[in-house]
Amino acid sequence: MVTPPTLIEELSQAELTNPQLLALLEATLAISANLSLTETLKRIVTTAAQLSQARYAALGVPNETGEFLAEFLTTGLTPEAEARIGQRPRGHGLLGVILREGQSLRLRDLSQHPRAAGFPPHHPPMTSFLGVPITHKGQRLGNLYLTDKQVADEFTPADQHIIELLATHAGMAIENARLYTKVQHLSVVEERQRIGMDLHDGVIQSIYAVGLTLEYVGAAGRAHHARRRQLRNNFGQKRGRDFLLGGNVGGGRCGLGPQSRQM
Repeated sequence: MVTPPTLIEELSQAELTNPQLLALLEATLAISANLSLTETLKRIVTTAAQLSQARYAALGVPNETGEFLAEFLTTGLTPEAEARIGQRPRGHGLLGVILREGQSLRLRDLSQHPRAAGFPPHHPPMTSFLGVPITHKGQRLGNLYLTDKQVADEFTPADQHIIELLATHAGMAIENARLYTKVQHLSVVEERQRIGMDLHDGVIQSIYAVGLTLEYVGAAGRAHHARRRQLRNNFGQKRGRDFLLGGNVGGGRCGLGPQSRQM
């Protein structure tokens, strides 16, 4: 079984200077340390710009079909400049080449490429270009777009190599962040379900308690009415006997007893 090379093995085989190796190692460790997907994406695009000395950098995240860009994070542009440009790229022109072909592309002048589609109004001019896909286990997770190398007219093969190494480990970091987000979501869903069940059980218990109370009140009420009927019946029977025997009813004497017969 062939195991994938570790980061240290890849760096030792790369034709990079010691400062570049150290910068890449530190950047990779920093990216992998963050499990927030949004923060991970931001750190990747910022790191790519620093390692390649690009003036502008962007990270495009494809949609579910992989045909268009669902997210587009940038560095190098001010918020005001981004606002003037307006709509974010969807993956046409050179961006679409990287998006659909999944291959790195390095150009001295991006405007000379046959697939170049130009820039929208208020977009800053850009010349040199380096595009690198981000993949993990055959799945395309994003694309890095770097433009305008600041210390030279174009990006070098070494720049491409270091960004490709970064992209490899960025793919793992993105996948880890996504898995972490899913786990957090599942935890929230399970907690909501547990709370819902507790509420459900609590409601059922409350309803049952109310039902028992109503049943008790109803039984007590029926018993009270039955007692009142019994008392009325008993009082009526006693009054009848007193009347027949000449008893004292209501403080007077009446009935068919001996005294009444004497009158």
